[in-house]
Amino acid sequence: MTDGGTTRYAGVRAAVVGTGLIGGSVLLRLADAGLDVAGWDPDLATRAQARARGVAAPDTLEETVAGRDVVFLGGPLPTLPRTLARVAAATASGCVLTDVG
Repeated sequence: MTDGGTTRYAGVRAAVVGTGLIGGSVLLRLADAGLDVAGWDPDLATRAQARARGVAAPDTLEETVAGRDVVFLGGPLPTLPRTLARVAAATASGCVLTDVG
């Protein structure tokens, strides 16, 4: 694999929910690798930072994850059950949901 693996994942649409230190690093790495990725964080300033880096950061979690093939959950552990329920309700049945922790 000479292209960093991006050919293998061509067409995969990803999202990262919770774009603080860990989730933000995942988001930027996926974007730098050329994947179609969007990120969401409940903090407006954190979303603004992603946008400033050229990464899509919609205003709602639901808009961020809609139509995505894989969603990485990067928020704090205590928020995971509620966030997972929201993400599951807003994604298609074939979407892969995983956490980064």
